[in-house]
Amino acid sequence: MAGFNKAVNYFQQAVRADPRFTKAYASLAKTYKALGTYGIFPPNECFPKAVGGGLRRYRA
Repeated sequence: MAGFNKAVNYFQQAVRADPRFTKAYASLAKTYKALGTYGIFPPNECFPKAVGGGLRRYRA
């Protein structure tokens, strides 16, 4: 779980530093999806964040 939390933190830092960094949004979305899929956090918390991150990738 620590690795997922670290990944989320790094990807969030990346998108704050450069909001047009689309790969960071995509990776953040994948990380949230994995957190929900593996039951680390409730899917109803993770999946909306995953979808939101994925959509922001295409808006950037």
